[in-house]
Amino acid sequence: MESRLGSPLAFQFVLFESKIKISLARDSISVTDLRFKELDMA
Repeated sequence: MESRLGSPLAFQFVLFESKIKISLARDSISVTDLRFKELDMA
């Protein structure tokens, strides 16, 4: 029982962690895009 319960929880945690990493990557990309746009405008 414990192994059956533990694996989905670990899987959900991995998915949650990957979602955070993806969102952080998107934020950093958007920030760099804004910086490039500012350089183009200047």
